[in-house]
Amino acid sequence: MTQRIWVMIALVPEFVRLLFWPAQLYADYSPPMVPVLTAPALQHAIGASWLLVLGSVAVWAWRKDRVIAFAFGWVALTLGPTSNILIATGVLVAERTLFLPTVAVALVVGHLAVALRAWASLTLKPSVQKLVAAAGVALLLAAVIESADRQLAWDDNATVFSTLVVDAPNNYKAQHALGELFGSS
Repeated sequence: MTQRIWVMIALVPEFVRLLFWPAQLYADYSPPMVPVLTAPALQHAIGASWLLVLGSVAVWAWRKDRVIAFAFGWVALTLGPTSNILIATGVLVAERTLFLPTVAVALVVGHLAVALRAWASLTLKPSVQKLVAAAGVALLLAAVIESADRQLAWDDNATVFSTLVVDAPNNYKAQHALGELFGSS
């Protein structure tokens, strides 16, 4: 269990990236896509720093903002079973394990958007408010379009493995799976 914790600490930045800005996605995050670091490395310091920052925000939220505190609890509850810490799942990082934790991220973004709107209504001119709202809508629309496009990659095994080979050409599992799929036809 100690070694699994050590490996997963180095992957914290990848989880944060995927939850907050998943611009680059892969169907499989096994090595060599994500490193299995069992000796001290820079990634451990970065991961531990992220955990410290997020833990501090969670403590602050528990005292000041229960919506954000609930979101942190939700992430912990939904990532716990697939985190590879308590139970060895064999999965380091997987997009499919992040769907439920993403609900918490959406909750926080919505909560912050309401707070931003209240602040903006008191401090910004109406024309600037409309511009900020339009930028937010454009960003949300771009994210929805990107997500809809990404869903097409999961159509069937041939599409998944072909997409993965293009997305991550050094991923040996993708190369092997695609070879087996087309080699057995």
